[in-house]
Amino acid sequence: FDRIFTTSGSAGTNAGLAAGLWANRSGIPLTGINISRPNELQVPLVRKLAEETARMLGIVEPLPDDLIQCFDGYVGEGYSLPTEAMVNAVVLLSRSESILLDPVYTGKAFSGMLDLIGKGFCKKGEKILFVHTGGIPALFHYQQYFDGVLFPGGSKE
Repeated sequence: FDRIFTTSGSAGTNAGLAAGLWANRSGIPLTGINISRPNELQVPLVRKLAEETARMLGIVEPLPDDLIQCFDGYVGEGYSLPTEAMVNAVVLLSRSESILLDPVYTGKAFSGMLDLIGKGFCKKGEKILFVHTGGIPALFHYQQYFDGVLFPGGSKE
């Protein structure tokens, strides 16, 4: 892969991937899509956890500054609050690939990735890996946002 996208929430997945990629000197850029907080809070959190993880792996040199890259324009009004772009991303992937995303984490991250790709953030022809971290059961809690689209019968009240 030429680039990896992941959700950046509590920062564990993002930090673990960053430390692992650095430990292996992969050179693959990792892009985190924030789902709960702005970059000024998220990036230091990811960096701290990545450095702690790297030390556990025996890496003593500091992680490069450009290793932690996060985008915070996809949080919307807040953590777990749906956005139109997230709903569209969940519907798009479910219809085109039969892959379900959850509205809180992977749905927002996937919508952010799609937006960045559309804005030319990725190079044409780049092979992209999106890390799907699960969370599908949460989709059913947000059923009202997907009535008639993912849930043909509509929500039962």
